[in-house]
Amino acid sequence: MDVTRILREMTTPVVGCTEPAAIALAASLATAAASGEIPPWVRGCGEPAPATKATPPARVEMVAVRTVRSLYKNALAVGIPGASEGGIHLSAALGPFLDPSAGLNLLKAVDREMLDRARALVRDAETIVLEVRADDQDVLFVEARVIAVFDGERHVGEAVIRGRHDSVELLRRDGRALLRRGADATGPEQVHDALCELAQLSMPELIELAESIDSDGRAHVLRGIEMNRAASEVGIRDRLGLGIGAALSDLVTRGVLTDDVVVRAKRVTAGAADARMSGAEVDVMSSSGSGNQGIMASLPIAAVAATRGADEDRMIRAVALSHLVTAATTVHTGVLSALCGCVVKAGMGAAAGLAYLVGAPVDAAVTNMAGNITGEICDGAKVGCAVKICTATGAAVESALLAGSGVRIPASNGILADAPRRIFENIGELARAMQSADRTIVQIMERKEIARRQASAT
Repeated sequence: MDVTRILREMTTPVVGCTEPAAIALAASLATAAASGEIPPWVRGCGEPAPATKATPPARVEMVAVRTVRSLYKNALAVGIPGASEGGIHLSAALGPFLDPSAGLNLLKAVDREMLDRARALVRDAETIVLEVRADDQDVLFVEARVIAVFDGERHVGEAVIRGRHDSVELLRRDGRALLRRGADATGPEQVHDALCELAQLSMPELIELAESIDSDGRAHVLRGIEMNRAASEVGIRDRLGLGIGAALSDLVTRGVLTDDVVVRAKRVTAGAADARMSGAEVDVMSSSGSGNQGIMASLPIAAVAATRGADEDRMIRAVALSHLVTAATTVHTGVLSALCGCVVKAGMGAAAGLAYLVGAPVDAAVTNMAGNITGEICDGAKVGCAVKICTATGAAVESALLAGSGVRIPASNGILADAPRRIFENIGELARAMQSADRTIVQIMERKEIARRQASAT
């Protein structure tokens, strides 16, 4: 199994939350399809290009987006890079003015002129149309339909993303397919197969895989750690989002909190989430499709490593293990679910990596983490996620340290099992069983959003 390839596939740099980016990307691809264009990366020719503005159509008559609950709730309230606001309608409205050649990093190109044009589309209630699918058939799905005028001619472009945030299944112009892939086209077949195999590995095998990482893989993991540290520094310095990282620093300065290893890990991790959820234009190394998961999977380990003066190479292998555990759990739960991915999936990864870092029993740390925070719901991406990540960080550090002191929650407790692999399977089963809870969460969010839009209209 090529661990470096897996890590490169599952940990990629992103700017902004991946769900608004996926909405904007679908609308951007649909606009490009309406003009007869397909970005090279969609055809499989090279990597996405740097983010730039698109040459917009003469007139955008409609942007219709159909998506699923899990993506809707994560795009509804989170900040958009380059904007002082967020929201799924604005994400869709930005699409026609962005170049899809940048893939999920297209929001990097957002500027004031583009925002003014997108806001004008949002103000016209008939131009931006949003539908949330009622069925549970797909965990991640976005369909965008754009009607636009190019050189005096009206064209209809359609784009479908399914399975992963940038997995393009269909592009169509005026009803004619420009690109069509199978519904299971979620990435290179070999990588998909490797992830399924990954999910069946025991913890000793996952540790062995993390330890086998080559120099290129180590450099990639270290780049992600440094990228996420830089985001944290911005979040704390500029008091972005809710300012959780900055507030923790203040509490330490005032002597209310002790500057111990748990608080240091919380401060660094929350600072990065503050920056990302606020919509700051910072790069974050994601993990298994989520920037917050990338933050959670790496920064608690990096913070503890810095506090303890740990060897850099051991820290890198610990973070690699964290990403692998996060990926293995994701195979069972899906990319998005009713469970909070950064707390449950990346939280499990962080606990494993932290235990490896400090020399504690990794199985016990994962078991302790699963027995503690598995029920945390996902009620969408927003600035408040920094509080959840802060809580998960403390739980992960304590789970590892308690494991090192001989503490392990018995397998007979709740949904736990005698091995992490079985625990991940149980968590996946729980996530699937929570679809009705997910519907209720989205219904509450939709009710609030309708009230908010009605109030702003008056």
